[in-house]
Amino acid sequence: MIPPFATRLARATFDRVVRRVRGAAPSTSGLTARSDGGPPPLVLTPTVPWDIPLFQRPQQLAIAAADAGWPVIYTMPGETPRTIRPNLHVSDDLEGTLARLDRCVLLVFSTTSSAVTIERIEPLRERAIVVYDFIDEQHNDIYVVDDAMRRRHAALVRGADLVLVTADRLEEQVRAGREAGRPILRSPNAVDLKHFDATVPRQRPDDMRRFARRPVIGYYGALATWFDYALVDQLAAERPAYDIVLLGVDYDRTLSRSGILRRPNVYFLGPRPYDRLPDYLACFDVATIPFVVNDITESTSPIKLFEYMAGGRPIVTTDMRECRKYRSVAIGRTPEEFIAAIDRALRRKPDAATLAAEAYENSWARRVDDLAREVTRLAAMRGART
Repeated sequence: MIPPFATRLARATFDRVVRRVRGAAPSTSGLTARSDGGPPPLVLTPTVPWDIPLFQRPQQLAIAAADAGWPVIYTMPGETPRTIRPNLHVSDDLEGTLARLDRCVLLVFSTTSSAVTIERIEPLRERAIVVYDFIDEQHNDIYVVDDAMRRRHAALVRGADLVLVTADRLEEQVRAGREAGRPILRSPNAVDLKHFDATVPRQRPDDMRRFARRPVIGYYGALATWFDYALVDQLAAERPAYDIVLLGVDYDRTLSRSGILRRPNVYFLGPRPYDRLPDYLACFDVATIPFVVNDITESTSPIKLFEYMAGGRPIVTTDMRECRKYRSVAIGRTPEEFIAAIDRALRRKPDAATLAAEAYENSWARRVDDLAREVTRLAAMRGART
C-alpha cells in the first residue's frame, strides 16, 4: 500500500507539470509548441491498471513517449496518483486532468470504457488532438463488446483527428468507415529494445534450471480461446524429447480445460513479472506463437513477436497475417509444418542480424516518433486554419 504522504507528493508533482504546461505561451504551431519547446501533454485512457502481470501497449507507449520528452498522464479510475518516472504520471481523474490542461493530445484506446464517448470528447476539440488507437478486433472473446461500445467505436473512427491501427485488417475496416483523406497511421505493437537486448547476459531463473538439458520450446502471454491447444498437444506427443514451457495467465480457463497439461513434457509456470521476461526468454531454444488462425488473430499484432526478435530467439508461429511480414519468422501453415519448423530452428543458429534489424524497425520509440510526426502535422494544419 502506498502511504498517504506519497500520494499527496505524486499529486503535487503532477499539478506542477500541469501548471507548467498550462502557463506556456500560445503559438501559431498549435498544440505542438510550448514555451520550453517541448511537445504537449499526452493523456492516455487505458482500461488496464499500471501494475499488471502482462505489460501491455498502453504502458509501453506511455514509457516511450515520456522518454521522448512528452509529459504523459496515464489516467485510470481507481489508480493511486503517483509519478512512475520523469514525465510519466498516473492519475485517477481523467475529467480533472483534461479540465486543467489548455492543450493536449488525448489518446483513446478501442478497449477504453464506452463512457469515454465522442460526445464527451467533442468539447475538447479546440484544445486537444484526439487520437483513436484501434488495437484489436472488437470481439467478446477479447473484452466485453456491447452496443454502446460499437457506437462509440464507429463515432471515433469517423471523428477522431487521427486513427492508429495495429494490423492491416484493422486498417481495411477503418478505411471503410472513415472519410477519404482523413489520416490513418499504421502503428503495430513493438518492443522496448533496451529491456530485451539479446547482447545483455541473462541469469537463468531458478524455475528454469530443470529444463537446462533438453530443448525448450517456449511461449509467454495469455492462454485463451485463440491459443491452439490441439497444435501444442500434437507437438508434445510427437516430440517427447522437447520441453514445452508456457508462461502467462489462463485468461479464460481454456488452458485448464484443454488437457495439454496431462502431457509429461508440457509445463505451465503461470505469469512472470515483465522485468524478468528477458531472463525467461533467454532460456527458450525456440520462441513460439501457436495461435489458431481466425478473425481475432488475423487482426492481431503480437507484442511478444517483437520481444522475441529483440531477445535473439528463433521464432516459429502459425500462419498469421501480421507474422508473415518478417524474414526472421518461420511460419507453420499446418501442424506438420509448424513442428518441422521447430525442428529446423533447433538445428540452426538463429539469424541474429535479421532478428536485430527487424526488432530495431519495430521499437516503441519508433512508434512514438511516428505518432509525434502526425500530431505535429495535424497541429500545424490546425494552426494555419486559425
